[in-house]
Amino acid sequence: MINALRPRRHALGLSLQQLADRVGTSKGQIDKLEKGQRRLTIDWLNRLAQALECHPVDLLGLSAPAVDTLSAPLSAELPPPSGISSLPSTTVPASLDGMAAPLMIPLRGNSQTMADAITQPQRVPAPPQLANSPSAFAFRVPDTSMQPQLMQGDLLYVDPDRPLAPNRLVLICHEGQFLPRRLLQWHQGQVRLLKLHPLQEETWSLETVALVGLVVGWWSG
Repeated sequence: MINALRPRRHALGLSLQQLADRVGTSKGQIDKLEKGQRRLTIDWLNRLAQALECHPVDLLGLSAPAVDTLSAPLSAELPPPSGISSLPSTTVPASLDGMAAPLMIPLRGNSQTMADAITQPQRVPAPPQLANSPSAFAFRVPDTSMQPQLMQGDLLYVDPDRPLAPNRLVLICHEGQFLPRRLLQWHQGQVRLLKLHPLQEETWSLETVALVGLVVGWWSG
């Protein structure tokens, strides 16, 4: 798992041995954890966070506002997803100062039936980088399970056509509910996911979980 152990350790001016002494383990163990050669379990995250004087989530390298770089501006009034901007309006003028109208994609939600999604589609602005992704859609975070990275009500940009990979944010469907999670691993019919609030791993059968798509960016309100 990609993590922020080494940058955090360096920020505190600690050597591998000094951190190992704080955690109560060996220098080699810390080195393997930093390099991703040993699995960073919830127990390790809690022990290391206490030693490094931070929240366990800070060690996961989740500080970036978006997984992919979606930096091209939508318009002067609609900045790109940054994790700190307000949510884009669903009512957008056809053009702004001669600029082309922003790309609009469907907005889906857990409370929306498939019939409503087809007959009454609500659309929101999206970064132009999704112009060649006909299946892309937006989704509002329904709960607090991914705080502090994602807040309830944040608007996610999801692209089902992009390849999934470990250590990325994904949207899943579990028991009829769509939820954002961090993908850890999937193999032999099972998927391992990370929920941040409370911090815990979830292991489910792929028969009960659908990996809907990759989260490529988001707006935070």
